[in-house]
Amino acid sequence: MYFCITAAICGSDSFRACHLLGTYQLDLFCTSSSLIRWSVHARSLFPCQDSPGIKAKYRARISVADPLVALMSANLQTEKTENVNGMKVYYFIQHVPVSAYLVAIAAGALESRTIGPRSRVWSEPEMVEAAANEFIETEDFIKTGEKLLGDYVWGQYDLLVGVLKMTFRIP
Repeated sequence: MYFCITAAICGSDSFRACHLLGTYQLDLFCTSSSLIRWSVHARSLFPCQDSPGIKAKYRARISVADPLVALMSANLQTEKTENVNGMKVYYFIQHVPVSAYLVAIAAGALESRTIGPRSRVWSEPEMVEAAANEFIETEDFIKTGEKLLGDYVWGQYDLLVGVLKMTFRIP
């Protein structure tokens, strides 16, 4: 079963974390309680049973102000990206059923570099080359995992890298 969500990254979300990356801002929305010790807020983003045992495939459409880039814990459908009224619209699909707490969205002034046939690193423009060099062996790790555990079923393996400066208090 697929459910579709449409979300606009903006400053009014009480579950939003703002991080300063150099001169750029990265907005991160994560439904996981383990990432930054937030309570699980997946239900505020889409209708779901917020339990680890319940998994679903999903599609998402995320709109951000151009020239920002949106990323998500799903495969970016690059060919569907469009510009609408000054907004950049990104489409994502997750073919593998996942628990709601694994859904994450990030947006910011980001660039990517391909570091393997199915892996890419994202970071702010000033850091993207260094991040790509740091994770150049990612494909080797994926292949090792496949030897031990079987085929990598997630499609694209993307890494989001940034030096995060917390601008909020963690309870």
